[in-house]
Amino acid sequence: MTGAPFCLYPRWDEEKKEMEMVCALPVPADAKLPAKYSVMQIAGGKAVKAIHLGDYHKLEATHNQIAQYLEYKKLEAIGAPWEVYITDPGAEPDTAKWITEVYYPVKGN
Repeated sequence: MTGAPFCLYPRWDEEKKEMEMVCALPVPADAKLPAKYSVMQIAGGKAVKAIHLGDYHKLEATHNQIAQYLEYKKLEAIGAPWEVYITDPGAEPDTAKWITEVYYPVKGN
């Protein structure tokens, strides 16, 4: 592993209360993985980043704040947002200390 675990959210439907979630671990480009795993690359580009401090159940508020920021700055979100789980809950039981980075790719100028 070359970094913190993360999840991408390619589909998020508030009305239907449905989402698609892809959980991943960063690995070196030349990593040899068992056949049951798949490898994907994430394209680079511009993104808005927020740092969430606290329990995962409260991440929705951070996503909502990013949506407000995008609207205020007249930025267009493109592609799937993702969350990077910096703090390992197994190593830090205090949820108030959990750090999650939240990214939204945006159309760049």
